[in-house]
Amino acid sequence: MPHRIMHDIRNTEVLAGTDSGPSDVPGVASESALHLEELQRANAMLRTLIASSPLPIVVLDPGGGMVRLWNPAAEKLFGWKSAEVLGKQLPIVPRDKVEEFERFQERAAHGEAFYDVETFRRTKAGTLVHISLSAAPLYENGKVTGVMKIMSDVTARRKAENALRNANRAKDEFLATLAHELRNPLAPLRNAIEILRLQGMQTPESNWAVDIMSRQMQQMTRLIDDLLDIARITGNKLELKKEVIDLSDVLRVAIETSKPLIESSGHGFSVSLPQHPIYLKGDVVRIAQAISNLLNNAAKYTESGGRIWLSAESRGHDAVITVRDTGIGITAEMLPYVFDMFRQAERTGSKGGLGIGLTLAKRLIKMHHGSIHVESKGLGKGSSFAVHLPIILQEEEAPRPSEKLAATDAASMRILIVDDNEDAVSTLNMMLHLAGHDTRTARDGIEAVDLANTYRPNVVLLDIGMPRMNGYEAAETIRKQSWGQNMALIAMTGWGQESDRQRSKEAGFDEHLVKPVDPQVLLRLLKKMEQKRIASAA
Repeated sequence: MPHRIMHDIRNTEVLAGTDSGPSDVPGVASESALHLEELQRANAMLRTLIASSPLPIVVLDPGGGMVRLWNPAAEKLFGWKSAEVLGKQLPIVPRDKVEEFERFQERAAHGEAFYDVETFRRTKAGTLVHISLSAAPLYENGKVTGVMKIMSDVTARRKAENALRNANRAKDEFLATLAHELRNPLAPLRNAIEILRLQGMQTPESNWAVDIMSRQMQQMTRLIDDLLDIARITGNKLELKKEVIDLSDVLRVAIETSKPLIESSGHGFSVSLPQHPIYLKGDVVRIAQAISNLLNNAAKYTESGGRIWLSAESRGHDAVITVRDTGIGITAEMLPYVFDMFRQAERTGSKGGLGIGLTLAKRLIKMHHGSIHVESKGLGKGSSFAVHLPIILQEEEAPRPSEKLAATDAASMRILIVDDNEDAVSTLNMMLHLAGHDTRTARDGIEAVDLANTYRPNVVLLDIGMPRMNGYEAAETIRKQSWGQNMALIAMTGWGQESDRQRSKEAGFDEHLVKPVDPQVLLRLLKKMEQKRIASAA
């Protein structure tokens, strides 16, 4: 609207001043009566446009900024009547905006127009109004004779936007805190499960019980991760770590993640991987996560004893991954909403979930410039999800074979475990002791620094949120010591946002693991660090 009005004004060389006759319109006295009539019509139209505009419009003298026109909308917004301001300096400019006002006024007086400049103006009552300002010069016979300014009050909109940003920030902080608080008690539970495995199960019933606990632990961890991931994506905070990857490797990761749920549900599972490598450029973790979400969805919405198929092939320039099941199916009415957040088909309490798995899958695939589609012939007739991802055709971009860890067990390491959670410390200490490592424990950062000095561990496992001295401060203190510069530092915390990982890196940590840490992941990392230490000492 402001731009349209400004366009009409800039194409009209007559300022709405008077309609009395030729003497009031310089340069047209010798024009024909017809031309004069046209100018008067244009003048009247401009007057009507300005008077009826819902936006405040003012016209200023190009030199000193004296008010020459003040429309009803300006009266309403700023509180001054037209008679109070005409022929006087513009009263609405706050003191701290005078220099800005003079700068833009001079630019307009020299023939420059500008649009949608946000600034503040003062009302008669003294309150500040957040406005969007556009201005353009007015001409008569090619000479600038005035500056017209059109304003719109954006105060309410900006307040709403700020409130929305604050609410979004509060939501992110709440989710991060919630995840941290949920992850902390999961960590000792996961460690305890691993301790039972390391000690060996005495009966089939014991194995069965541990398997159930392990699966439910993984499910709880996955729900927390999905909730945080969808928050990161909606806030444009999720960064992909792209590399050239073989699709089959990605699918194996997805299968490994989802297989326990599929098997525990008693489903038949058929997999058809490509005969030849299909290379993609993407984040292996995120693509595998998307496919795993599709597999988990199939497992949850297929009655026990059903079948699930996973296949992949190349079609033209795309890799096509298909997940098909014999599950409950999807109605035609529900199909358009399958990928909507928190939208689920009619389900029983046993299905569970947050209703974000498919949403997350679609958004992760979209971030890889791919697409995902769903088909179903109706209730009871299963469903099929097809993922399309662009293929890399250049052979020279194929990934190099990944380095494998040595098959031999890592040598015993000296490990310092630091956490203010007694259960987390004791279970992790026992697990690492059973794995053959020499360990010490501390309950806060100060105790950790003292023990690191006397014990000289190969690795320090540090929680972040601790009393007296937190994990960041402890890591920074250790790194400042000559004996701590080459010590391996691993953050083990419930804080898993990208900003938390960056803060860990800045504090001097080598790795950042999010609770509950998979014991096998930790043991492999320790093994890798020990091999690196031995290699550097050779």
